[in-house]
This record gives sequence, structure tokens and C-alpha cells, in this order.
Amino acid sequence: MKKTAIVLTIFFLFSIAMPLFAAIDSAKLIYVKGDVIIQTKDTGDSRKGKVGDSIHAGDILKTNKKSTVEIAFDEKIGNIVKIDEYSIFSIQSFNPVKVSIVKGRVFSIIDNLDKGSTFEVRTPQAVAGARGTGWSMAIEGGKTDIEGYEHTIYAAGLAKDGSILGQIDIPAGFKSSVDEFNPPSALEKLSKGQINKWNKIKSGIEKHKRTFLNPNEQSGGEEDFEDAEERFQIMEDGREARFEAIHESRSEAVEQRSESRMDNDNENDARRGW
Repeated sequence: MKKTAIVLTIFFLFSIAMPLFAAIDSAKLIYVKGDVIIQTKDTGDSRKGKVGDSIHAGDILKTNKKSTVEIAFDEKIGNIVKIDEYSIFSIQSFNPVKVSIVKGRVFSIIDNLDKGSTFEVRTPQAVAGARGTGWSMAIEGGKTDIEGYEHTIYAAGLAKDGSILGQIDIPAGFKSSVDEFNPPSALEKLSKGQINKWNKIKSGIEKHKRTFLNPNEQSGGEEDFEDAEERFQIMEDGREARFEAIHESRSEAVEQRSESRMDNDNENDARRGW
């Protein structure tokens, strides 16, 4: 009887632990815009990413032109990364969470980490992480730009052998950059424009989170930041195209009038016998 009770207890504890382990062995796509490709580690097969898809450690995610994706790392959708266009992103591990981006830009909102856990993002030049905050990392050439928006994050450069170089803290409202095989640069203040952009991006992520959790709930007409930017760019392109067309039309008209005057002058000269 005692043996049976022990077996039942172990089975009960194991059945409770199963969902907990299952919850941290994959991340979920909660928002997809444009052309997002997932390459599976196990098979090497590629597929187009869609909302609700899961990605696992070792999978590679790529975004193309005007494409973005947002990924949640917990069931409460509190730990989210947003991958910008032209990016290559992968997950190294889930406990602790370690992800990497070798090209492009990633924004992180970390609100639901277990006590003592960290969330770490790595590029070829740098590593940054926190226990709960918002920040971004962008790769340009051989340099990584790191911007801290909320609370404090840690950042460091990476040596050739992958060891840490010159770890620093980046408070909210500051940024640093890391060149290849160098420690982080001195802190600089973020511009008002950079902070405003973050606030709009965060608002968009919160909207996508609500839509994912409540798919039947209407957004109330709130505009997507990327969509607004795209519409603005289309308007600008249209204005430029119209301006060029008007300018070209006016130039042709001036040229035609000039040619017409020259023809008239030649006819008059011919009548005068010049």
C-alpha cells in the first residue's frame, strides 16, 4: 500500500511538472507581417511563419523587406521580442532564455521572468540582457547599437574567443555601441525621437498581444505603427512621383514653346530673305 502511494505521488508530481516543462521548450509567434521564414533545425526545411506557429531552440527565423514578427516566450505573453525587417534570429536555449541575432534589429519587452532568471540577446559583437525591461539591439556593419528604454540592462563586448569584454550597465534613456572585439562605448543619451519611436513600437506590441489573446476583440481603430509608416512613405513617394511628372510636363511644354518660337523665327527669316 505504501509503495502504491509513493508511485501515485511521483506520477502526480510528474503530471504537474509536464506542462511547466512544455511551456518553456518553444516560443510562439503572436504577430506576423509580410514575408517571415522559419527554418527548422531538425530537418532544415523552411516554411512561411504565421500567427500561432511555434519555434524551438536551434530554429532560424528570417524576415524580408517590410516584414516583422513578434515572438512570445511565456504562456502569459509577457516576454516578447519584435524582429525588424531584414533580420536573422535564432533561439539558443529557454532556461535561461538566450537568443541571437546575426543581422537586423530586435526589440525586447521582458515583463514575466521567473525570479532569478535572465533574458539574454547576443549579436556577433555584443551581448545584452536583463531581468525585466525594454531595450533594442541593432547590427550595422561590424557594430552593434544597444538602446535602453526601461529600467537598466547590462551589456558587454565579445572577444574572439567569445569571452566578455567590459560589461557595463545601460540605464533607461541611454545607449551604447559595441565594435567587433571591443568593449562597449561610453554612454550617450537617447534622442527624443528614439524614445518616441520606442513608445509607439511598445504600444503596437501591446495591441498585437491583446489581439492574440482575444482574437474576437476589436482593436477600436488603433493604427499599427508600421502600417502608418508605410502609408506615410507611400504618400511621400506619390508626392515625389507627381512632382516629377509635373516638372517633366512643364519642361516638355517649355521645350515645345521654345522649338515653336525657333520655327516661327526661321520662317520669318526665310520670308525676309535672311
